[in-house]
Amino acid sequence: MSSARSGSSTSPQETAPNGALYDSWVVEAQYRVAVNYQNVAWDKGSFILDNLFQQVKQDEIQRRMNLREFLVAFVQRQQRLFLSLQGLNNNILEGLVGMELTQADIEREMQAAIKSQTTGGSLLSEMREKAMPNLDSPLSSDLMSRAKVVERKVLSTGVPNIGSTSDWKVSLAIITADSYMHFFDLDDPRVGSSSPPEVAFQVLMPNVNVPTYDNLQLGKLNFSKGWSDTLTPTDSVVLARCLVQLVDETSFIIIEKGGGATAASKMFGKLVDKKMHIRTLEKSEKDDFIAVLTTQY
Repeated sequence: MSSARSGSSTSPQETAPNGALYDSWVVEAQYRVAVNYQNVAWDKGSFILDNLFQQVKQDEIQRRMNLREFLVAFVQRQQRLFLSLQGLNNNILEGLVGMELTQADIEREMQAAIKSQTTGGSLLSEMREKAMPNLDSPLSSDLMSRAKVVERKVLSTGVPNIGSTSDWKVSLAIITADSYMHFFDLDDPRVGSSSPPEVAFQVLMPNVNVPTYDNLQLGKLNFSKGWSDTLTPTDSVVLARCLVQLVDETSFIIIEKGGGATAASKMFGKLVDKKMHIRTLEKSEKDDFIAVLTTQY
């Protein structure tokens, strides 16, 4: 069986360094992840600062309590050294001993001092919510049609470095409303062909580095160069240029006409087809893929 796939676009607007294609869904997915990534980085930074504040607060409480004990001991020593000052020292000593110094009182005093010098935590939280709203997962986007974890293998095309048959790889396959099919290869023991796409996409999420002193010294910064590499497709095909061939109940071959062309082959007018063998876990998943691939949006 073979069928052609028609669509509105045959020429991608932008190509990634690895040859994969960008479309609206990829750009939106990277934006959504960037916003949520920033939210997580903010929360982790806030957690570290909160712990730092709690430690400083405890140190200040302990300092004040220790200072009171030192003053009491100092005044008692002064009484013994200067008997003529006994009346004055008694008043001072009684005032120090009678002064109630509790942790709750010190905390209230410190909070009042902080509020008088800052804009307040509630305002900062409100600013954060307005500036960085939590966005839904890219897998819930209207720009995406299907998302499934499959196994794929690039077949021979007769072109050096492209022509050799590759091994089977677990990959998250995304079909978008712009008639592209993106593949995100996953080399992670937590993801297999039976994994839901949500689990696979979570593996693609970039790591968020906690802003500790050690991480800063090592240069582990959030949004450093290459932070979005995992969100760039490993491979892509334009469905408008594709043919589909059934192999068995759970697999099919997708052929993109001219999709494997190199710079040299394009120069001499020789287009090379890109061929991939796709394998699903269940027959129903393969049938669903075929239905989407062979039906115009």
